[in-house]
Amino acid sequence: MMTPEGLRPARYDSSDKDGKKNSHVVIDYTPGMVTAIAQPAWRDFGFPPATLEQKLEARDPLSALVQLVLRTDASRRRRVAVRCEYSMAGSAMTCG
Repeated sequence: MMTPEGLRPARYDSSDKDGKKNSHVVIDYTPGMVTAIAQPAWRDFGFPPATLEQKLEARDPLSALVQLVLRTDASRRRRVAVRCEYSMAGSAMTCG
């Protein structure tokens, strides 16, 4: 969603079904709060855990890509090239 501070994610919802370790992660961003739910539950959120400020600054992959594209200057001199590939084997899109 667009805010006065720029593009902000509202929700990140990701499912990984590779047959070995299926997982589902939902991250909700609300003003002043970030809530993450993972199945199976994460054992560890990292060390040291991210601060609330770091969580609020985080972007999901799609929001980060859109934010990058929106950062073109007025003269349009800055260009962004993104190449995406779809893998039938993994049923996933990889951009880089």
